[in-house]
Amino acid sequence: RFAEVPLTADEGGYGVVAGRWADGATLYGDAWVDRPQALVLLYRIAWEGGPAGIRVLALVATIATAVGVGWAARSLGGRNAVIAAVGLYLLVSSAPRLEGWAANGELLAGAFATLGIASLLAWRRGGRVSPVLLAAGMVLVSTAPLVKQSAVEGLAVAAVLVIPHARSRLPAF
Repeated sequence: RFAEVPLTADEGGYGVVAGRWADGATLYGDAWVDRPQALVLLYRIAWEGGPAGIRVLALVATIATAVGVGWAARSLGGRNAVIAAVGLYLLVSSAPRLEGWAANGELLAGAFATLGIASLLAWRRGGRVSPVLLAAGMVLVSTAPLVKQSAVEGLAVAAVLVIPHARSRLPAF
């Protein structure tokens, strides 16, 4: 439905910077924006598809967040929790007032933080791939503030999930 909606002011501005960067301008020099590097990089990649690429970026972030919400709910409460959590996320995130269709920093950082926290919840359950989940979770929650500075709450949640279990779950050196 929002594929034909013009880009918001922020999306258009980031798109201009991404386009100038793609044309050879120096990022944070000739193509200046006061936003974090990972946000600009995501726009640079998406801008290859033009304005439609930006809408695809928002769609991918929404899907990734829904997957993360579902994965986290599965770790915490089982199948019924997955249905309720993902349904509620999709219902609320699509509200026009929240601009859940726009590729803004909050949506993009939320995808990283949510998938990271879901990975850490799965790590706590253990299993054969547990160290991979720990590493992936920490990388993802650490990337979120590089997309939107205010996404540091993912790091706080990661600390709560990891620190109490780290001593017994991490290999000794």
